[in-house]
Amino acid sequence: MGLEEWSDDFQTSWLDARNVNPTAYTMTLPSSECRRELLVQSMREIDNAQGLIIVTGEFNLNLPDTLRILFETLPRSSYFGKPCAVVCYSPGVSSGRRAGFQARAFLGELSCLTLGTILAIPQVHLAIDTDGICSNMEIIEDLRTLLAELTWFSNALTQYRAMVPPPL
Repeated sequence: MGLEEWSDDFQTSWLDARNVNPTAYTMTLPSSECRRELLVQSMREIDNAQGLIIVTGEFNLNLPDTLRILFETLPRSSYFGKPCAVVCYSPGVSSGRRAGFQARAFLGELSCLTLGTILAIPQVHLAIDTDGICSNMEIIEDLRTLLAELTWFSNALTQYRAMVPPPL
């Protein structure tokens, strides 16, 4: 089961932190104009989002640098009051929870409203195949719960934001 099943319920766009900080994976530094355009596009995506899902692996028991740089680079107003779900994973049994907890704290500092539910996927290489299909029913049910919670908060906050503009 892949995310395509929910595509009718959600309008999604993908923002890869590696695209915002391409120097983390390559020694070729893109032009400053190219970097600026990537940041402007990233900010626009996050500004227009009603909710966010942060997907992170665990890197040396931490959030990956590229994700932290993306969080720190964009203005706090881009994240303010947005409900945010966290999905974390690792090849081991810890399921990336350390990075997931760090993401929640980091997002809270940016004034995101992080959900109480975290989707943690242990041994991701066994849980999700190379086509992105998950056959683990427990993970699928956890994803349904996470999406239902995110949808509820997104709808509630979108309606409230229409009546009362954010204080930033």
